[in-house]
Amino acid sequence: MKFFISQLEVSLSILIFNCQSRISQILKDFLFAKIFFLNSQFIPIKSRINLEDKYNFEDLKIYFENELKKNSSKAEMTHTYRIEMDTIHPAASHIINKNQKLIESYLGKNFLIEPAMYWRNFNIDKKYESYDIISNVWHQDSHDGNRMLKIFLLVNDTSEQDGPLLYLTRKDTIKNWPLLRERWSFNKEKGITNLKCEKLVGEKGNFLIVDTSRHMHRASIPNKWRDLYQVSLYPNWRKAKGRTTYSAS
Repeated sequence: MKFFISQLEVSLSILIFNCQSRISQILKDFLFAKIFFLNSQFIPIKSRINLEDKYNFEDLKIYFENELKKNSSKAEMTHTYRIEMDTIHPAASHIINKNQKLIESYLGKNFLIEPAMYWRNFNIDKKYESYDIISNVWHQDSHDGNRMLKIFLLVNDTSEQDGPLLYLTRKDTIKNWPLLRERWSFNKEKGITNLKCEKLVGEKGNFLIVDTSRHMHRASIPNKWRDLYQVSLYPNWRKAKGRTTYSAS
């Protein structure tokens, strides 16, 4: 019964709100946003931080490579590998602090942060591009409501051949909604590659802040592999388990 209600909620959200979250969670976010006078939308932020000196990722890269070697069979099987960190990298803290007013205008004060992740996606055969293997199918992050932010940070120079993160504006998300709305369907077009979209490419240090619960996004397929550092932020009325209140450092 719970599963049926959950699926019904998602179906209603897909039809009414152009979102893949449960409708009860969308309404919860809407209510709290009104109570705290929060902005109704968050315009994605694309900018850059210089990853030198105290903001460099060299130690983390070495640690990641060592962990990857220990788990190489798992990475080969899934075509992706990630590690979680309890402490946030100084570069990510700087990004949050610099954009804190905009973040708080959307999530509210005392927002929550999850353990950061360092991701690596590996190449997969093009014939599998419509199968969700490395998050390479268009989707929204629908696991916890309809108001969250993710920070994606390039730790290496990244070109289109490196399989960058792709995302749609909210306008284009709605425009293409009938085609992309069902992540888990067998629709071969769900991995469609010729949509007009934004790409997180360029020099290391380029970053994106975006609400992935509202903007369709996906990984593209790298020729070899692509690394990405990720931080997730949530309003403080969301579940606190595994998350902490962000404190500027």
